[in-house]
Amino acid sequence: MGYSPGYLKQLRDCGCPGFNANGTFDSIAIKKWMLENSAKLPAPTAWKDALGMEKLRGEKRKNDLADGLLIEKRIVADRLQKIFRPAIAHVEQALLNQYPSVVVGLEVAAARVYGKRVLDAILDAHRKAADEWA
Repeated sequence: MGYSPGYLKQLRDCGCPGFNANGTFDSIAIKKWMLENSAKLPAPTAWKDALGMEKLRGEKRKNDLADGLLIEKRIVADRLQKIFRPAIAHVEQALLNQYPSVVVGLEVAAARVYGKRVLDAILDAHRKAADEWA
């Protein structure tokens, strides 16, 4: 049948029919019960130790990659650089070169408006990143 004796004992303890008093079992009845009661199946003993859990994590990762649920860190970093680099350049230009000459003769309220425009450039880049990874 391909299962360890320990796993077969776990199946029996879960209420699986097909186990005889003399130690033999009916593999067809057991397989049928396993298909019909998948929620009751115990975890295979191989998944219970640290190495088994690492194997399970690897299997989950493979499935998530196949389903398109995972993205490589390198791709995320490249996209963030592409999105934020223009915004950072704009903010640097606005703060280092334009800010002193623009706000020199302005009232406080007008200077705040200019600061708000600089902040909006940062927030626009953030929104683009959020929209792309939503």
